Amino acid sequence: MQSRPHAETLHTSTQAPRHATPSDPQSVVEQIRKLLDASHIDAQIHVLACNNHAQTPASGPAGAPSATPPGILSVDFTGSDLPLFTARNGELLLAFEHLATQLLHLTPDQHDQVTFDAGGFKAARHRQLQQEAVSAIASVRSTGAPYTFAPMSSRERRVLHLALASSSLPTASAGEGPRRHVVLYPEGFEPPAAPPPAARARALRNAFRVR
Repeated sequence: MQSRPHAETLHTSTQAPRHATPSDPQSVVEQIRKLLDASHIDAQIHVLACNNHAQTPASGPAGAPSATPPGILSVDFTGSDLPLFTARNGELLLAFEHLATQLLHLTPDQHDQVTFDAGGFKAARHRQLQQEAVSAIASVRSTGAPYTFAPMSSRERRVLHLALASSSLPTASAGEGPRRHVVLYPEGFEPPAAPPPAARARALRNAFRVR
């Protein structure tokens, strides 16, 4: 019996083939099915949205993004190997999302139009972020002090920024690399200006430098 790969093993292998030019999102789904079979991962793909053109994500209460917004491609995994997808805060899901955006040749501002979930893992995480946003807004308004969220991925920071937008309180991302996080500021507070790209690149290299 062949052993199944760990999430990090598959993460390193989910790179877009150099000459892959799929004509539509459905072809990406088929390539991912083949990748799952080749990796001996017991999982089924349920396609929630598969469109040739980007759409505006649906909104939930108070303008927050819905759990499964329509877009170019949205799928949900089920099966006995579900823990592989949700391990390490959904690392494998992020790897598949990255692969799909590369195969579809999407620009960075279109990446949110591709979503991969596993048994509602990310949907639950987004609801958690929205609840944290509500608590943070109440805290900042009552104390007048900034609220710093835990570090998270760029997609989760975007979800958080959108959830906080209804408060009209200023927000900004701070930190570099894996320590990048969102800060919610009191009304009238001017968030610090973001460093220029060159300075951020140097800080990012330093953050990952082996000491």
